[in-house]
Amino acid sequence: MDIDKVHRINNATIFLLPLIPLNKGIFDFVIPYKGKSSRLLNAYIYDVDVPKYHKNHVTLVHSNIQDIGFKVFEQELEDNKCYVDSYDIADTKYCVKVFKIPDSSLVSYEAFLRGKYSQFNLHDMSNVLYFDYLNQGNYLNKVFHKDEELRIKKEELLGTSLEGKELWSIYDPKYDLLHADLKDTISSNKLQSNNAFLNEK
Repeated sequence: MDIDKVHRINNATIFLLPLIPLNKGIFDFVIPYKGKSSRLLNAYIYDVDVPKYHKNHVTLVHSNIQDIGFKVFEQELEDNKCYVDSYDIADTKYCVKVFKIPDSSLVSYEAFLRGKYSQFNLHDMSNVLYFDYLNQGNYLNKVFHKDEELRIKKEELLGTSLEGKELWSIYDPKYDLLHADLKDTISSNKLQSNNAFLNEK
């Protein structure tokens, strides 16, 4: 698996993680002499090896860097009303936290699984734009509303009609599910914080 693709913000992080009521910026921390970084690696639809959380949950992976704020950060995640479980991976370098999708967001969750972003409820659309893990809120707003200008640009790029279709691709199991290949890549490489995103433009 390409380590650069592991770094990229995946669809589950962009569209599912905001369904969990977290404080904005919870993953941010400062590395002395290096500056701002993020504890978040990515969110995933589920961990392939843990079947009991395959439905109506979201799984996030964060670094276990033990800085001065780590215990407060971890406690805040575990105190969240949607928190379900946690366990370590990659020789304890990373932690997996599992959250239950709130009942009020299940329609959006199901829409995500079908690649129907325009069918997210308004509250969840707002949360995706508020948390904006992609740092492209205006673009995502156009995706949600099947913006005509964006559709025309994508049609020109792809050379095909997108009339009535969604303007963002459906999730990719290779990058949106936590599986053995991905865990091996995480274990064998020193990862940096997420700065890139899927090339959807």
